Amino acid sequence: MKHPDRPGPPAADAPPELPAPGAVALTGGRMTTGIARDGATVRRPSTPASPFVAALLGLLHARGFDGAPRYLRREGATDILDFLPGEVPARFRTWSNQQVSAAGTLLRSFHDATRGSDLAGRFPVVCHHDPGPNNVVFRDGVPAALIDFDTAAPGSPLEDLGYMAWTCSSRSACLMRHRADHESCSGPAAH
Repeated sequence: MKHPDRPGPPAADAPPELPAPGAVALTGGRMTTGIARDGATVRRPSTPASPFVAALLGLLHARGFDGAPRYLRREGATDILDFLPGEVPARFRTWSNQQVSAAGTLLRSFHDATRGSDLAGRFPVVCHHDPGPNNVVFRDGVPAALIDFDTAAPGSPLEDLGYMAWTCSSRSACLMRHRADHESCSGPAAH
């Protein structure tokens, strides 16, 4: 069931546009195709969620949150954002206590920047709704920014916190790589 306060799902993936000459395709995502880095920008296909994402990124920038890209403009069917330097993990893995703590601080700061905004509506905050490691930019091994806000919508911060906690645990990293009954997923004794 569609939640009345949340934007619709991204449009069905159309064939990705070819990146401009010199652009580099960014292929690490799980859902959106056709994303490319072009110099200091990231170009990504517009979706039905693009207006909400543009407003959200504008709000974050206006409120001083620097852990997200800035929305620069729309060109045709392409959203253009600034590129955030760092690394995005290609796979789920176990995070260190320092990384988990930094990720939690980043997520709390994101939520605080949306608290009380028109975008949050009657909800406490705007949630990312996919704050797993595949949508976190690491700098010097530490979570520094969130990316890919296509599923962002009003909600409770606990929605994001629970998802992030699950994706930061060693068991979830194991489950992403193996079946639940795999011997390496049997719990703490196996790690």
